[in-house]
Formats: sequence, structure tokens, C-alpha cells
Amino acid sequence: MLNDIKKGSLNFSFSSFFLNKVIKKNILILYSWCRYCDDITDNEILGFKKKKFNIKNKILNIHNFILNTKKIYCNLNIKEYHFNNFKKIIYKYNISSIYIFYHIKGYLIDLKKKKHNIFKDILNYCYFIAGVIGIIIINIFIKNFNYNLLNNACNLGIAFQLTNISRDIIIDYKNKRCYLPNYLFNQFNLNNFNYFKKKNRKYLYMIIKKIINKSKLYYNLSFNSLYMLPVKLSLPILISYKLYNKICIKIFLNKKKSWNKRQKNSLIEKILILIDVLIKLLYNKIKNIKYL
Repeated sequence: MLNDIKKGSLNFSFSSFFLNKVIKKNILILYSWCRYCDDITDNEILGFKKKKFNIKNKILNIHNFILNTKKIYCNLNIKEYHFNNFKKIIYKYNISSIYIFYHIKGYLIDLKKKKHNIFKDILNYCYFIAGVIGIIIINIFIKNFNYNLLNNACNLGIAFQLTNISRDIIIDYKNKRCYLPNYLFNQFNLNNFNYFKKKNRKYLYMIIKKIINKSKLYYNLSFNSLYMLPVKLSLPILISYKLYNKICIKIFLNKKKSWNKRQKNSLIEKILILIDVLIKLLYNKIKNIKYL
């Protein structure tokens, strides 16, 4: 599982390093299940393509993991270890089936290649794929949580997914996916067949800029609640928050050149972010002690 997260998400791998062993193990199980479901839908291994297969195979795979997920909630045994591990945290933290099947709905949107006509379509997709995962993670992190914390965790998940969409727009095109709403294409005389071309990158950047501005709104909505968490939990989340924000900044700075290579954070940048987060957490703790 640890190998899964290292190959699948370098940012998440770095931030998860600072979790305690129990929570880290459970988060890895959740990540591994999500990664597995995503991979069998796309016939991939940790996000990398395997041999091609037809739509019938994809539908069969989706059907199988929906069936296995239903078996989890019926407390039945499953041979696939990803589901057996996932079953343990489902019952340990009493995670509602609503969130799990909402997440699966996101895979179905990808499978059916549904077009996104308005911005709300993208936000709904981000909620299914990442927002509900934020909610599940809070269930794992904290025993006594409130609605605001769940809502802000959801907002942060949506912000992360909007950042992923902005960064990976060309990669997604190669995988025959597009998450940009048609109404934005119409504003710049683009369509699903030409938005990825280099001659149109300046217009693509203008569209992505709108996506990133929307992600900033969701980042801001989630920010205050991060300091409400215990330091041992807020540290890895704040690191993730900063790492993904850094990706947004790089896209802003590189503009139309943002997709010449995949934007990512170097080890030095990650260490500097870690130091920045530690200083701010320490300052916040001292400030709170002062006013007790």
C-alpha cells in the first residue's frame, strides 16, 4: 500500500509521512481502495496504462467493484484484498455507504465520458471524486467532529480536484477525458477537438485561470478549520494544502507553457513548505496560550 501511494501521488505521499502510524495505515487503505477502483475502471496500474480493452470490460469491472462494495455493507467476505482491507475501516469508523457510492458515481461519470456543460457539472464531479473522500478522512481522523469540519474537509477535497484538473488537462485529453465546461469553450471559440493544441494554449490558460480562481474559493473556505484540528492532524493536511496551492501558483506563473511538462513540487520546495507550516503552527499555538 505504501508503494501505491508513492507511485500514485507524490504530494500525498510526502504529507502522509507526518501522520501517526494508526491513522496513516487507515488512510493508506482508503487511498489504496480508491486507486484500485480508478485503475480497474481505466485498465491501469497506479495511473499508468496497460493494454487496451473495450467498453464491455470496463462496464464489467465497474459492476464487479460495485457488487464487492455492496458485499462490504452486507458484511460478506470478499476475496479481493483491497476490499477486505477497506471493509475493516468501513466498520471501524462507521463510514456511511452514501459517501462510498457517491465516490463510485464519479467513476461512472468518467466511464460514460459525460460532457460538462456548466461549472456546476465540474463541481458535482469534484464532490463525488474528492469531496466525499475529504469527509471520509475526517471520520478517520476525529471521533467527535461537527458539520462545519465535514463541510470544510469536503471543500478542501474539491479544491484539490480542481487543481488536478488544471494541472492534468492535456494528460486527461490523451486519456480521452475533458472536465472543462462547454460554456467556457464557447467564450474562446474552442471545442473538444482543438483546445489542447499549442496554438490555443493562451486561450486554454484563460479557461484554466477561471478554474484555479474557483479552486481558491474552496481553499479559502477550508482554511480556517485546519487550525481547529490537533497539530498532529493539521500538519499533514496543511502541508497538502500548501503543496497543491504551489501547483496553482506555478500554473499562473508559467501561463500557456504550464502544460509543456507536468507541474510538480521539488523536494526542496516540499521541505520549505514543511518549515513554513511548522512555523505557523508554532506561532498559532503560542498565540492561543497567550490568550488563555
